[in-house]
Amino acid sequence: DDNAAAGVSTALTMPMLGWVAKDTTSSSFPVSVFGEQQATDPSHPDSGNGRAPDGSEIGPADPNRTSVTVDERSTEEWVRAIVAANAEKKRRQVAIYMLDNEPMLWNSTHRDVHPQATTYDELLEKTLRHASAIRRADKDGKIAGPGLWGWPAYFYSALDKEKGFFFRPDRRAHDDKPLLNWWLEKLAAHEKKTGEVLLDYVDIHFYPQNVYNDKTAPETVALRLRSTRSLWDPSYVEETWIKEPLRLIPRMKEIIAESYPGRGLVI
Repeated sequence: DDNAAAGVSTALTMPMLGWVAKDTTSSSFPVSVFGEQQATDPSHPDSGNGRAPDGSEIGPADPNRTSVTVDERSTEEWVRAIVAANAEKKRRQVAIYMLDNEPMLWNSTHRDVHPQATTYDELLEKTLRHASAIRRADKDGKIAGPGLWGWPAYFYSALDKEKGFFFRPDRRAHDDKPLLNWWLEKLAAHEKKTGEVLLDYVDIHFYPQNVYNDKTAPETVALRLRSTRSLWDPSYVEETWIKEPLRLIPRMKEIIAESYPGRGLVI
């Protein structure tokens, strides 16, 4: 409602992780349970950052301490409530349903509830379940995924990262196909088999490197401006650890054309 009042469309993230927060006060690594930690929340001194004073990870955490389980039934119920609100307000509430967020980082950003590295198969299985739930509840809704966090995640799973990109055991187990290509091919095959369209937009994230700081020197400002060339310029070599041209928009359009034609692109 706030977005609509401001004339802004809503892209709503739909959890596929399997857990959501049960309240606004519980913490995954309380000092009272795990002992002294590297840092604590100044506002909640019992809430540690999950690292011992030497920086090493502690745990495992009990997911039930902070969270409750959810599945595709929750997704469908939520979307049906949104569709009912659409009818009541005589306008679409949600422009795009986003299939979770950065799944190939779950084992770090959400290691309290998902310590295991996300694989090709897990991503596909959760996509099929939750996207189908969205489609059942809102046949005309637009769905975007898989919300990949950046350069390595377009090509490898979190398990490949954990084991080493050179070894890439998960990718090798899936015909050595880059993650995004493989995932799109599977959704295209699903549509061909069932007639059900579970994806409208390919959703990827792009973070220019070396520019997230408070520096205002001319060379940093110039780098910030140059970094946008990674989106389109085949002659621009990333001035980062990537050290190759990204040409991200044309690259993604090529992947879509090859693996699941007709999808839009969300960055």
